[in-house]
This record gives sequence, structure tokens and C-alpha cells, in this order.
Amino acid sequence: MTLGEKIKEHRINLGETMAEFGQRFNAKSGVVSNWENDVQKPNVKRLKIIANEMGVTVSELLGSDKDE
Repeated sequence: MTLGEKIKEHRINLGETMAEFGQRFNAKSGVVSNWENDVQKPNVKRLKIIANEMGVTVSELLGSDKDE
């Protein structure tokens, strides 16, 4: 599962639109879309917030799940 897929899954589990999710990080929905489509990655500050919300470390969030 890619970083973008993990972010999208988290957002959907929260029941939020891209715009609502982006408000958490002062990011527009287009930026969230870029994250979810692996066009770009969130900056370190945003990665830390996302990882914390998901209950994982940044390393775990960035790591690939090769078995999936």
C-alpha cells in the first residue's frame, strides 16, 4: 500500500471529503488529491500529524507493505 493509499484510507475512515481533511493541515483539496495519488508527499510537519492521527510512526507510514 502506497503512502497515498494509506492517506486516502485514513481520510475515508474519518468520513471526510478532501477539502475537510485538508483543513486539518491548511491544505486545499487539490493538495490532498496529489497526496492520495502519490503525485507529491506531505511535508514533514504534516506527515507527523497524519501518522499521529493514525497511531503509527512516520517511518511506519512511509514504509511499504510488500506483503499486500
